[in-house]
Amino acid sequence: MYLNEEYQDDSINTAIEANEQAMDIVYDAVIKPMEGNLDEEQAYAVAIAGATLRIIAEKAYAYEKMQKGQDLRN
Repeated sequence: MYLNEEYQDDSINTAIEANEQAMDIVYDAVIKPMEGNLDEEQAYAVAIAGATLRIIAEKAYAYEKMQKGQDLRN
């Protein structure tokens, strides 16, 4: 796949949004077509990987907020 080096998606404002969009692409292009072929262990591994990436995005978002001096309390 070729991506234009000058491409910028200004609609992505946070690490969480970036993660959501990337996960949507991975799901549509890879996971959804393979769902019927995954055994239980593979499906579990994919779920764990998704949860892990979500946690990483949440931590990156907290870091983004910290860098901007925003309150991190819920």
